[in-house]
Amino acid sequence: MGKLKTLNGMAIVIPTYGRPSKQITLRETPRDLHPFTYLACVKGEAEVLGGGDHSIIVQPARVKQIHQKRQWIMDWAHENGVKKVLMLDDDMFWQARGPKGLVKEYATDGHVFAVLNQMSAILDEFGHAGFSSRMGNNRVESDFARTTRMMHSLGYNVKAFRASGASFDRVHGKEDFDVTLQMMARGWDNVVVYHTCVSPGSYDAPGGCSLERTLESANRAAESLQKLHPDHVRVVEKAFKNHPRKEVQMSWKKCFARGVSLYGEQRLKPGTLYDGLPRGSKT
Repeated sequence: MGKLKTLNGMAIVIPTYGRPSKQITLRETPRDLHPFTYLACVKGEAEVLGGGDHSIIVQPARVKQIHQKRQWIMDWAHENGVKKVLMLDDDMFWQARGPKGLVKEYATDGHVFAVLNQMSAILDEFGHAGFSSRMGNNRVESDFARTTRMMHSLGYNVKAFRASGASFDRVHGKEDFDVTLQMMARGWDNVVVYHTCVSPGSYDAPGGCSLERTLESANRAAESLQKLHPDHVRVVEKAFKNHPRKEVQMSWKKCFARGVSLYGEQRLKPGTLYDGLPRGSKT
């Protein structure tokens, strides 16, 4: 593969599985961004998913589950000289804040293009960053927050990711939280954008992670995450469709503070634009 097209060094990668004819995130992302967008899929879905301005990257047969796939994407980026990666779930809509609140109509193509450029710039300074999920966005009034949860939208500076020693393939099902905690534990803070968010599809919609997720596997993931980060993760039981399910609460600030005390605060370059932002809480 020759030199890859990126948005100022950032590749937009959409891991997808079991939804070859229903690519919501790709459809909702401006066409001007498609040349920088890569669908990561199994070989059997590549032909159906191709044919547009976007590119296809085919995962090797050994990559079976989403945590392995995310790690493979980071390895792919490193091997191909990609400086930054933004992974987006394949079933999301963009929403943005405005006079009527957080709604889709403000997330115009021009707005999304601008905020993706903004994300690329953030990743020049911070090791990891993302867009807020629609769920919980109203809890943060600021346009940005630091030291907080990332889900559905996961951005990484590849150099920082590797320098932190982080890995996605330690736990299946909550690998996004695990990597955030791993990087914070080594002194790498994050930035999450709240003025624009991603709105994911139904938790149990056909395709995607629903093909490999069960209540039992989700519970095991919660327990595994707690064992990996006993000082920063608490497991709680919550009702889900009349069945108790184990969820996790993370002490992001405590984890990052511990990382800074051991390794110092890590930053790719100095900057003050995002200093002084509100920091996350347990979630």
